[in-house]
Amino acid sequence: MAKGAYNPQRPGLRIELRGADALSNALLELPRGLRNSALRKAINKAGRVMVPPLRRATPRSRKGAKSRSAAARNPPGTLRKSTGIVLRKYKGGLIQAAYIGHRWPKGAAAHLVEGGSKQRRTRRGHNRGIMPKARFFRPVYDTYRNKMYSTMREELAKAIEQARQKAAMKALKKSVAKG
Repeated sequence: MAKGAYNPQRPGLRIELRGADALSNALLELPRGLRNSALRKAINKAGRVMVPPLRRATPRSRKGAKSRSAAARNPPGTLRKSTGIVLRKYKGGLIQAAYIGHRWPKGAAAHLVEGGSKQRRTRRGHNRGIMPKARFFRPVYDTYRNKMYSTMREELAKAIEQARQKAAMKALKKSVAKG
């Protein structure tokens, strides 16, 4: 079963494809370069399924918000524009990951928008207010989770089939050249 872990402090996604043993075994049979390429393409396509809906669901700040300095740094729509996907690979490509969410620095406050904050005061006692929760990440994830996993499985199956055909053609050319 595919598994996604969610951390409200850092709205991002961790996807592990589990339960797709046949795909995993077939993927491991491929040469390393083809395997890494296929995996990266599949992860990228699966992650891109969620980016547009997440961008649409991200709340925009109101024009004329109270904090003038924050509004100057981050005009309305900045958090929405920071939505994207970042691909990373670890251990020489054996582990590949897609981080979907709001990129730093413009999207650094996404966790505050998602989870809200309690009443805050400075050391001198000045009020910094309350930020109400505005859940947007989790509902989008719950809605598009299955579509992401199916896209990943389809892309991996397609890449494995293409690699097999390529290997068969290579073997055929080798046998024709010898014979």
